[in-house]
Amino acid sequence: IMDSLRDTPLAVSAILGQADISLRDLLDLQSGDIIPLNTKVADRSVLVKVENQDWFNGELGARKKRYAVRINKIL
Repeated sequence: IMDSLRDTPLAVSAILGQADISLRDLLDLQSGDIIPLNTKVADRSVLVKVENQDWFNGELGARKKRYAVRINKIL
């Protein structure tokens, strides 16, 4: 059973921050608009979720010219 589960695709999300905005602001969003997040630039911590459940804490970085997350802690 475990061998067949190992190849199951899972949705993984890296959450950089959150913002509260009104429905009106959401509906008025246009390409190029900016949504300020509740985190500071110096705070590079990232919450990694697997299938909408918190699994890891990590740190935002880059690898081979792409954004990446380094896992620091298993939750």
